[in-house]
Amino acid sequence: MSLDPASGGLSNFTFETGGRSVYCVTEGTGDEVFVLVPGYAADHTTWMMTQPALVARGRVYAPDLPGAGLSSLDVGAGDIAFFAGIVHALLDHAGVARANLVGHSMGAAIAFAAAIEMPARVSALTLIAPAGFDPWINMAFISGFPEVRDTAGARTMMEMLVANPRMISPDMLRLVVAYTTTAGVPKALRTIAAATFPGHQACLYKERLSALDVPRTVIWGAEDAILKPVAEGLPTDVAVHVLPRAGHLVHLEQAAAVNRLILG
Repeated sequence: MSLDPASGGLSNFTFETGGRSVYCVTEGTGDEVFVLVPGYAADHTTWMMTQPALVARGRVYAPDLPGAGLSSLDVGAGDIAFFAGIVHALLDHAGVARANLVGHSMGAAIAFAAAIEMPARVSALTLIAPAGFDPWINMAFISGFPEVRDTAGARTMMEMLVANPRMISPDMLRLVVAYTTTAGVPKALRTIAAATFPGHQACLYKERLSALDVPRTVIWGAEDAILKPVAEGLPTDVAVHVLPRAGHLVHLEQAAAVNRLILG
């Protein structure tokens, strides 16, 4: 489907950058633009409860980063800088002058890295369960996810992501297994893990948030088992929200609250 910003309906497009194909869904109209950056081992569907709320305000772009979804499995160096370059390329391809960058987990670190390189093109920064605030990360998840081969293994991984395991459906588990058993995916995920999470978080940036002169919002799930919810050491003008009854997938478990915070 071709890119048609004027239509406002749900559509998708693929563009090429650095010899890699990047798939993106887009929806909505208006001057306000949101770019939704998924995390490790996630694709645009992680925003299924976020995108509809944002479309009411403006235009949304939700890419599959390389290594996931319908994009190339070539993840280059697999580090944050590589993926930030993909965000830059998306804005250029779509002709977006300024955007609210919304990132989840590793996607938050990517959103920050993109923002710090092109501050004039960022209207706001929303970091959800953000990687990059503390060296610790749940390596059982990072190293275990590429090795999932059945629904039992998928459940073990997914239960680390949520406060309420009842939200994990059989369909979710089947989708995880379909992804991790796709040829090339385990290698891509291991490359990302080695570059970005080599036993710890390789890219730390929370103090550097003060370099951005735009609204910055940090959202945590109080029961996050993948990353430690961190509020200390952040610039005083960064809004921090810790939501109860939510784990790492706080944007799914507390979708309405997260959507309100993104929209301000």
